[in-house]
Amino acid sequence: MVPFFRLASVSDSEPDAKMTGTIRIVLADDHAAMRQSLRALLEGEADIEVIAETNSLQAMMGQVRARKPDVLVLDLGMPDRGSGIKALDRLSRKEPAMSNRGAHDE
Repeated sequence: MVPFFRLASVSDSEPDAKMTGTIRIVLADDHAAMRQSLRALLEGEADIEVIAETNSLQAMMGQVRARKPDVLVLDLGMPDRGSGIKALDRLSRKEPAMSNRGAHDE
C-alpha cells in the first residue's frame, strides 16, 4: 500500500479546486518508475490532477508549501533528510492549517 496524506482544507482556500472539484496531488518518491506509475494511474481519473512530482523530501517540502495540494502521496522511506514521517511533522509545524491523515488512519 502507498501511504497518502490528505492536507486539510486547502481546497476551501483555493477557489479553482472548490469550483471544479479537482483533487490536486503532489507525488513524492525517489523512484522515477513509481512516480510515473502513480501519475498514470491517478491521472486516469477525471477529477484528479497531479500538480507536481518530487524525488526528495526537501523538494517535497517546497512543492507542498508553494503549490498547496489537497493530497500528498509520499514514500516514507526516501533517503534524504530523515524519514518521511519526520518530514511531515516538520511540514505540519510550519504549515499549521495542514493536517496529516495517512492511509493507515482509514
